[in-house]
Amino acid sequence: MATKLDRRRRSTILGTHRRRTLVKRTMEERFWAKVKKTDDCWEWTAHKLFNGYGRFSINRKPDYSHRISWLIEHGEYPTGKHVLHVCDNPGCVRPDHLVLGTMGDNMADRDGKHRQYTKEKLHCRHGKPFSYQGRYRVAKNCKVCELSRRYKRNADPVIAKEKAKQYAETYRNRMKGKL
Repeated sequence: MATKLDRRRRSTILGTHRRRTLVKRTMEERFWAKVKKTDDCWEWTAHKLFNGYGRFSINRKPDYSHRISWLIEHGEYPTGKHVLHVCDNPGCVRPDHLVLGTMGDNMADRDGKHRQYTKEKLHCRHGKPFSYQGRYRVAKNCKVCELSRRYKRNADPVIAKEKAKQYAETYRNRMKGKL
């Protein structure tokens, strides 16, 4: 009985095997096939990095998807300039929502929209006090948010507090055993 491999060899030798033909698509067709267009932002649906920015490769050289969108729509951008989002959505590739600017413009935009952490902030985005306020560093999360992140439970802060107490108790017992 002929195996699957033998059948493939025989069909190629006899010329009955059909070969797949690759359809060459342009870079723009490949790019826009990975975009979900909505009324507001055009969301990048392919590979995204941990920070939400899309990734796209041209000739095996990866770049951010919003930069490629700018490149397709407007051409090259000057050296020292960055492609900035007006909509503050890192996954957006809509050319209307992208502008050229410097890093200083980007930082001024960040400060104007209050998206930075400063010493003046005393509460997290949930309205709870920060877990740590030292001289040089301010924590980004409150105690409850930090514990729920540590124990991977975002649902109930009471459970996170109980887990933290259990952790502290086992740590104390371990330290007593070492002394």
